[in-house]
Amino acid sequence: MRTSRWGDEGQKYALTSDEEDSDFWGFAHGAEGFFTPAPEGERVWDLIRTGRLNRVGLWHGLAPADRRAWLSVALMSGGYRRQGQSDAPAGRVFTLDGRHIVDEDSFSCALGEAVDGPGGYFGWNLDALDDCLCGGWGATVPFTLHWDSSAVSRERLAEVVETADRDVPLFDLLLEVLASRGARVVLR
Repeated sequence: MRTSRWGDEGQKYALTSDEEDSDFWGFAHGAEGFFTPAPEGERVWDLIRTGRLNRVGLWHGLAPADRRAWLSVALMSGGYRRQGQSDAPAGRVFTLDGRHIVDEDSFSCALGEAVDGPGGYFGWNLDALDDCLCGGWGATVPFTLHWDSSAVSRERLAEVVETADRDVPLFDLLLEVLASRGARVVLR
């Protein structure tokens, strides 16, 4: 394990499952409160279990704690739901809808959706985003990310983040993380 590269969030972890379907859902539900805050995560698990996590934007109206729960469930279920699927090939273009991005968690919700569809996961903090850019989470770099409504996102992601060598607005730091692994971002 290595320490954080992009912030001071801690260390990196990977979760995998080679369990049968029923074993996975039993484990995931039993882990409530450890991986997801209860009861916020329960609604998301219900969407997955009942097959209703089938359109983008279901996270838009969530409160901050609920968005964190959404990302936790997306992480836990993402590897399982993607079993046997390859990452999108290098050179692919993804479109990120920036209209609902108000903080780092909503950015992660929107990016997961852009890369992996409804309920998709592509990181939930700067270090996890860096990990996802290394492959195995739905996209292969280099890829292009068209960031729609990026000016609105830039205004909302103005929070200054301390890094090892300087302070930088979150929006700019996200662009740096993406570029450092070969993602080309087109601000629109």
